[in-house]
Amino acid sequence: MASFRWRIRHMVFLWCGLSAGWLAFTSSLVRASCALLPLSELKAGADVIVLRQVATTSGRDARVVVQTYHKGRGPHELNLTGRYSDDPAMQTSVDVTFKPGQWYLLFLTGSPPGLMRTNECAGNRESASTLTREEIAVLGRGAPPDPSIPDPALIAASPNPTPLPASGVESRVAGASANDGVSSFTDRSSAFLLPFGMLLIGGLLFIIRRRWRRRH
Repeated sequence: MASFRWRIRHMVFLWCGLSAGWLAFTSSLVRASCALLPLSELKAGADVIVLRQVATTSGRDARVVVQTYHKGRGPHELNLTGRYSDDPAMQTSVDVTFKPGQWYLLFLTGSPPGLMRTNECAGNRESASTLTREEIAVLGRGAPPDPSIPDPALIAASPNPTPLPASGVESRVAGASANDGVSSFTDRSSAFLLPFGMLLIGGLLFIIRRRWRRRH
């Protein structure tokens, strides 16, 4: 009996150690889920909506050339970032990486000509140089850039941490915040799954082995 208690005690200690180590390695990772919102709600949640082409990129930051503003007004070029977090060391599954030369319909927050922000849950989509009939019905035909607003200065290159794999991005499911379509949760809450599973498997193997010895 004493030997059995000793083994259980050490298994608990092992589980706690594995949990602490796992949390240490996952503390900077954040996953999020996105709500599937109609275009009208995405429009209401954005400060600025533009149809534009990416000129240059630096990690998750980009310099874009705007063709039309479908909400708000601004200059011919904009600086924007696809980083959801203000912490450059923080990586999230809703960070956006832009493709040079690609056209996008972008839903942005901020005030031109300042740095604009967006994320995967904002409703952004790769686009042609014109909108579809459905998009025009909600967003209108838009207006050209305002020549009275100067273009912002080029932003310095920012660090580009390795993004999470696509599997880390949850599907656009209901229940996220209606303000920005994002519901964040840290991996710390799910970091216990691996050590707990290891403990469960170890416990089952221990019980099976003990019963096998009794029979033989």
